[in-house]
Amino acid sequence: MCDIELSKPKLPAGETKPPYPWYVFLILATEACERFTYYSLSGSLVQFLRKHLHFEANMATQISALFSTVSYVSPVAGAYIADKYWGRYKTILFFCAFYICGALLTAVGGFPTQGQPSFSTGLASALGLTGLFLGVAVGAGGIKSNVVVLGADQFELPSQKQEQDSFFNLFYWVINLGAAVSFLVITNIAENGMGIVPERWGFFLAYSIPTVVFAIALAVFFAGRSRYTINPPAGSAVDELLATFGAASKRNLFGFGGVFLCSMIGLLLSFVILVVDTFVGDGTVAYNVMAYTGLATMILSFGGASLAGSKPEWICVDAERPTKAEQDATHVLRLLPLTPPIVVFWIVYTQQTTLFQSQGMQMDLHMGSTNLSAATLNVFDSVGVMLFTPLCDMLVYPFFRNRGMPLSMFKKVGIGFVFASLSVVCAGIIEIYRKRSGVAYLPTSEDEQPMNHLSIWWQAPQYLLIAAGEVFTAITTYELFYCTLPPHLRSIGQAINLLTTAFGALGVVGLSAAFANLTPANLNNGQLEVEFFAIGGLMLATLPLWIFVSNRFVVPSFGDDTPA
Repeated sequence: MCDIELSKPKLPAGETKPPYPWYVFLILATEACERFTYYSLSGSLVQFLRKHLHFEANMATQISALFSTVSYVSPVAGAYIADKYWGRYKTILFFCAFYICGALLTAVGGFPTQGQPSFSTGLASALGLTGLFLGVAVGAGGIKSNVVVLGADQFELPSQKQEQDSFFNLFYWVINLGAAVSFLVITNIAENGMGIVPERWGFFLAYSIPTVVFAIALAVFFAGRSRYTINPPAGSAVDELLATFGAASKRNLFGFGGVFLCSMIGLLLSFVILVVDTFVGDGTVAYNVMAYTGLATMILSFGGASLAGSKPEWICVDAERPTKAEQDATHVLRLLPLTPPIVVFWIVYTQQTTLFQSQGMQMDLHMGSTNLSAATLNVFDSVGVMLFTPLCDMLVYPFFRNRGMPLSMFKKVGIGFVFASLSVVCAGIIEIYRKRSGVAYLPTSEDEQPMNHLSIWWQAPQYLLIAAGEVFTAITTYELFYCTLPPHLRSIGQAINLLTTAFGALGVVGLSAAFANLTPANLNNGQLEVEFFAIGGLMLATLPLWIFVSNRFVVPSFGDDTPA
């Protein structure tokens, strides 16, 4: 709940509450299957790139992080298309179909090759990467920005406000349920076939199963079309905001307007630089120069955006009598100083599908007569979130509230930063002990690296700490970017929130290149723990910055439209 007290409207006398819209479960099933498919593909992506497509370890990490980046940039386009042209239902339907085509291409890219770089491997790379980036990542964006809102639209307010609140909780649960199943089952099929198929067929089957499941879910979603409440596109506030920002930047070109303009150009430039850097070639001079340039450009751009947002009045021609468009732009600008620390949190979060897995691939993966996938331990994050969320809601938050010390949204986010920092510090300590444990099993092929004696189950604490950080920070940021904007700007607030996730993943691309010399293919010869400790230190260093900017931020009230 937002940190704003508001009395909820009551049901008019004589009016009965409408029945629960059972068809929202069709929407929830679609989301669960989409997340199941997404995490089935992304959860084993590092292994797919290294073992099947023969990419170097560092390149695999960068491509995996870049995939996350595109997946969280594309929701901006999805929200814009839905608001202005197609509406949410048609947008979801189209992007689901687009997504399934991409997943199908990726599955074909997982078809067994000859085991060495060859024409067939090159074709698999082309198909797999095309399906991932142009199909899955873009498709996920069109769905992600609209499906939760479509579900919420099915409830009649104010009489079903409580049911709508429960829907949001259930929505987050099905996301983690889909992720848990994918990490526990599908990633292991990808890695070793789980006795169902020979190991060389693992990726093909692992990517085919969620593709078929999602296709069935799309048919189920389509079947409920006559029952859904489908609101027509009401227009997007983006066009008016961009026009306001553009006009104000021209007026203040040698002041805050120029800083803002340069920051936006810088963020776009950093994105282009780091995307290109991913494919330049590991270890070259250009590779290193572009990595440092991209990171520096991103840091400076976020700093400039924060500065422009610290005095948002520059956007107004007359600060005493701002127009409605200028007021909207001011609301959005005020959020910018909050974004840099949140971006760093997402840098830590992305380690789950990048460096944590690279580390796990060189730990003892044996469980009985089979080898686990290094992605299996991600299930501790999903289960951790599912357990910690009700624990916080029922015990932790009431404990502080009942003692007159309620945890504000800003305090929750700060606590999450501490847990996130501890997660990568823990990973660094585990890495030290992993290398000291010595080699237990030598590789059976040129594409594999030696396994050390330390069991992969020792990674569980770092995933659980990430889960705790996610409950305090990730969930709260959805609330934060919702409560601090008026209703007609809340989709833009969520777009900004998702962009912090995207730039966090993009930061991992740059950091992977910057630390490339410390993370060779065989991590036993590297210093991965240094990168972990550096990221943990960066996360902890943002805490004072967060305290400073959050203390200056006043949560506005928007009357009866502000959620209780």
